[in-house]
Amino acid sequence: MFGTLVSYILDRFALRDATFIAIWVSVISTITTVFVASMHLFAVSMFNIALIYNMLICAATFGLWATLQFSFFQRQSPRIVLIFERLLFAVLPAFVPGAPSPPQRSSLLRRAPADRPLTPGPLRSS
Repeated sequence: MFGTLVSYILDRFALRDATFIAIWVSVISTITTVFVASMHLFAVSMFNIALIYNMLICAATFGLWATLQFSFFQRQSPRIVLIFERLLFAVLPAFVPGAPSPPQRSSLLRRAPADRPLTPGPLRSS
């Protein structure tokens, strides 16, 4: 909460670099806090480890998304922006509007009469 307030104030005064640093300091402090506060849960079960891992990935994803919002960063290092975009889309299981839909599964078995067993048949195109 405090990091968001500091980032907003720095952004209001048009201090781009300081805003960028404030966002990442708040993300890293959030990741550290979540990790340290949940150390006792590691001994309980594997589910807790997966849950904490997901929370850490969520915080890092927020940092990546916030980094991509800076236009000066996009102009200064487009290669890193491309890497961050790929990481962001790899982490988030979201539907991309322009992407082709996955292929439909077609039945590999054709229907057989009740007296004959099912046998593999040719694929039907629809």
